[in-house]
Amino acid sequence: MFNPVNPKQSLPEMEEKILKFWEENRIFEKSLELRRDAELYSFYDGPPFATGLPHHGHLLASTSKDVVPRYWTMKGFRVPRRWGWDTHGLPIENIIEKKFSYKGKRDIEKNIGRFNAEAKKTVLQFADEWKKTVRRIGRWVDFDNSYKTMDSSFMESVWWGFSELHKKNLVYKDSRISLYCPRCSTPLSNFEVAMDSSYKEVKDASVYFKLKVKGEKYPDTFFLVWTTTPWTLLANVAIAVNPKEKYAVARQGKEKYILAKDRLEALGEGFEIENEIAGKDLEGIEYEPIFAHTIKNGYRVVTGNFVSLEDGTGIVHIAPAFGEDDFRVRKENNLPIIENVDDEGKFIEGDWVGENVWESNFKILKDISERGFVFKKENVGHSYPFCHRCDTKLIYMSQPAWFIKVSELKEKLLAENEKISWHPKHLKEGRFGNGLETAPDWNISRSRYWGNPMPIWQCDNKKAKSLECDNIRIIGSFRELEKLSGKKLEDYHRPMIDEITFPCEKCGGTMKRIPDVFDCWVESGSMPFAEFHYPFENKEEFEKRFPAQFISEYIAQTRGWFYTLHVLSVGLFGKPSFLNAVTTGTITGADGKKLSKSLGNFTDPNMLVNRFGADAFRFYLMSSPLMEGENLSFSDDELKDIFKGMFRMLWNTYSFFALYANIDKFEPRLSLGVSPRLSLGNLLDKWVISELNSLIKNVNRHMESYELSRAARLFPVFIDNLSNWYIRRSRKRFWKPASPAGGSESDEDKKQAYETLHYILTELSKLMAPFTPFVAEEIYKNLSGEESVHLVDFPAADEKMVDDELNKQMQLVRRFVKMGLAARAKAGIKVRQPLKELMVNEIIDDNLLDLLKEEVNVKKIGFYGSIEKDPGIYIEQEGNSMAGLNIVITDELRLEGEARELIRRIQELRKKAGYEVDNRITIFYQGGEKIFEKFGDIIARETLATGAIESEGTDSDIEEFFELETAPVKIWLKRI
Repeated sequence: MFNPVNPKQSLPEMEEKILKFWEENRIFEKSLELRRDAELYSFYDGPPFATGLPHHGHLLASTSKDVVPRYWTMKGFRVPRRWGWDTHGLPIENIIEKKFSYKGKRDIEKNIGRFNAEAKKTVLQFADEWKKTVRRIGRWVDFDNSYKTMDSSFMESVWWGFSELHKKNLVYKDSRISLYCPRCSTPLSNFEVAMDSSYKEVKDASVYFKLKVKGEKYPDTFFLVWTTTPWTLLANVAIAVNPKEKYAVARQGKEKYILAKDRLEALGEGFEIENEIAGKDLEGIEYEPIFAHTIKNGYRVVTGNFVSLEDGTGIVHIAPAFGEDDFRVRKENNLPIIENVDDEGKFIEGDWVGENVWESNFKILKDISERGFVFKKENVGHSYPFCHRCDTKLIYMSQPAWFIKVSELKEKLLAENEKISWHPKHLKEGRFGNGLETAPDWNISRSRYWGNPMPIWQCDNKKAKSLECDNIRIIGSFRELEKLSGKKLEDYHRPMIDEITFPCEKCGGTMKRIPDVFDCWVESGSMPFAEFHYPFENKEEFEKRFPAQFISEYIAQTRGWFYTLHVLSVGLFGKPSFLNAVTTGTITGADGKKLSKSLGNFTDPNMLVNRFGADAFRFYLMSSPLMEGENLSFSDDELKDIFKGMFRMLWNTYSFFALYANIDKFEPRLSLGVSPRLSLGNLLDKWVISELNSLIKNVNRHMESYELSRAARLFPVFIDNLSNWYIRRSRKRFWKPASPAGGSESDEDKKQAYETLHYILTELSKLMAPFTPFVAEEIYKNLSGEESVHLVDFPAADEKMVDDELNKQMQLVRRFVKMGLAARAKAGIKVRQPLKELMVNEIIDDNLLDLLKEEVNVKKIGFYGSIEKDPGIYIEQEGNSMAGLNIVITDELRLEGEARELIRRIQELRKKAGYEVDNRITIFYQGGEKIFEKFGDIIARETLATGAIESEGTDSDIEEFFELETAPVKIWLKRI
């Protein structure tokens, strides 16, 4: 006997019971212990920040990271799953700054110890909420032994990795232009800004200004220059033209202007071209600056192919401290540099000292306008980067920093990328591959506080410029630092680490640590080895798990975690850190916009899970285009459709089986996973078993190829086939009473139906277990008597049970059923009304004709090479298949239709009376004598009646009057 199944069971409530069962019985732990000595399947989990609550995107990643490990565990592999926390960096620093009402770095530096202590205390404030949510969606992961990037062991491994890269000459210090956040007072990586689309459309001043040409060769002549950042004019040292382009001297009124010939439109109307000059011939010409500084070798024209004629004037101004091209041109042309902005983005000299550069923009523009330097000004809309953490408008600024030589690794990075299987495939050569092709050297230093301190000590001996010691020491372990300094720390964060000094081996001065910390992306990219405290311990375990067979994150991580993993693993170990990457798209609100609380364009995922269940939520995500790297506008209605469709259909099938199996006291005769014998030759059984084995084969094929959505989308089709075809067509086999003596062919057919459906449901629950672990567990536990579906092996297809021809024939039958029913609908004839003939243009197996006849409710199936139009024939076509339905209804057919209508009405009366499905009844009737005379036995059989008596039911349970088309009928029912 099976546990009774409530057909109206709340699936979320069922899931809560399963969660409790898993925890009380340690099912996750048992699944690992069961395969303790099995072959390892390695999986890396990217560490999230616990500084906010998990959202749809986190649950998407968590689900894919659960589905794949569950699958490979059931395939017999050992799949460790360890959680990790990202704990350093601006996300937590911004929270502490707000908590302390700090305005910037100056406030933090008054007491770095207090700031970092609060960060350490706060960084895992939402950890319990994360655990609760991850648990609720059914993800199995080891939280108890989670690694944290702030752990000393993790930090030391990062130090080791950096020192190894330094030994390989893959790191260097330089002053370079970086994207810089004035609010956070730190540089940012290009990929860091690009990965989350931190660009916004803004309107800035588009200024055309004029610079007077020096000398007598060009009297009353001005260079016409364009900029959208007037504040950078205070650091101007040169202007640049394109050496390959033509430039014109154009007169407009009393003044003459030099600009690109192809950009003369900037002058407007009323100008006259006096002369043309090659761009290269303008090189070296000097001009009078707007803001003069005492500099050497500046205020002249230089050339560069980067100068574009797409907009502006074909002449750009050069401020080497605030632009990538500008900085490069400075080196190429030996130009001076003016660094007049501090680490908070404020001017340190001049009329606007102490003011933020962006806030000074308008004042500077007003000043140069009043002094006659502005030719014209407009507002222009363009895309500009903002800080992805504090939403401050960034600037490009020259900063001394430490870099990893990505440029030197490029060829190796590209070669090792060829070994990675990307999903979707286009990422290999596309977004990820192109990113490697164009990647700049990686700025890994941050002038911040709560982070892993960079293990760089430099000599502070600066007695005289000529005698300044240039000694730098990169420390690769805490033990090495202890040997040099004689001090050991409990906590290697700032400010404690800043106090550690040791003598300079070159000059005897004092070696002090530089104040920078690592970019937190260095830490997440180091997790494959740092989570094991490699190479200081767990060396063998790391080497077993490196590289990982599988990782998964959303598509922007091609410029984030995927990228940093690849750079560090190739730089340190010469190979990729992962072999298969499943990259998801991005979830947006139903309005197509980014998920936003202020817009109210999404429902809290916890509410959705509590309403529809985690299985439905998981399945919606896994079967969506997200798993192919496409974006998805999350729709609560689509989730509801999956819940009410596939899941309710599956539950109803399970409930149906348990109900009738218990009524008939069915006991499975076969071992679990063994297909029923098919000697009785029921084609529906053969077909559904064939379809199941095809499903098993295809699910395995897609899962082994990491095509999760393709695997998932197979289940609704199969469940629909099972419920709306197999069970509906087999329902009478489960209903028919057993013979008194037993052992009849009818009894064997009934047993085979039970054996088949039991086999299908137990195997299907195994197949679905990685995707929908709750409902799979419920079905399998109840029907198998085993402890858990998650402790058994994943099914393997039995190729001998796959009958492709039968599958095709059944598909053809269903196609003709669909067309026949469509013809009925057009003719306005109910399915209960029998019709004479369905004409079809394709040959159908004789053994399947009865199925087609019963479904369309016709007396005959006719095969025709062509089907002609006729007033009494309704024709439907699908591809090359054509069906014609004869809609002429004879008196005899009409009477049979009334009988079927009466059966339906009596079944409804049974429900209204509250009868159990196996209760036998007696029917009493008055009226409709012709119907009962011809079809009384059928009516009784279909309604579980012992007979139909033409009499008033004086002691009945329920009665009702029906007005049928051919006669009025009154029915009484009495339970026996």
